[in-house]
Amino acid sequence: MILYDEAKKTKRVTLIVPFLNNVRDMTILDIGGNDGFISLELLKRGASLAHVFDILPEEYTLNHPNLIYRSTDICSWNEFEEEQKDILLSSYDIVMFLGTYHHLCEEGRYGIFKKSIELATKYYCFKCKRTFFKDLKKEIPRTWNKKGKFIWQVS
Repeated sequence: MILYDEAKKTKRVTLIVPFLNNVRDMTILDIGGNDGFISLELLKRGASLAHVFDILPEEYTLNHPNLIYRSTDICSWNEFEEEQKDILLSSYDIVMFLGTYHHLCEEGRYGIFKKSIELATKYYCFKCKRTFFKDLKKEIPRTWNKKGKFIWQVS
C-alpha cells in the first residue's frame, strides 16, 4: 500500500489543478485516486462531488462530505460497474486516471481506459508510463469527446 507523502501530493496537484481552472459544480471520477488528495483539492475549489476508487483501505482516505471513496480492485470494467452501480454516474465532468494504468491487470486495463474516456464530458486527465504512451495515444482521436479537453502526462 502506497500513501503519497506531502511532497509527492503537492507535485501531483500542481501538475493537474492549473489545467482545471473553473471546476465549480463539476463532478469527478478519480480512478486510482490514492487517498483522494487531488479530488479533495478540486472539491475545495468548488467541485460538487468526487467518486474516488483505489485499492487503499477506506480508513486511509481523506474526509469531505462530497467525497465518496470506495476501496476496490478494478480488473474488469463490467465487474466494477456492477459493484459500484449504486453510486456511479452515467458521466462525469472530470475523469482522472493518473498513474494507475500499469497497476491494473493486463487483460482489463485497456477496456477500463476506453470506458473511462467515454464517461468524461469536460476533462480527461491521464498519466501513464512512457512504455504505454504510444499505443494509448492512438486511441484518443477515436474515443475522446471532441468538446472535452484531454490532459495527458507521460512519466
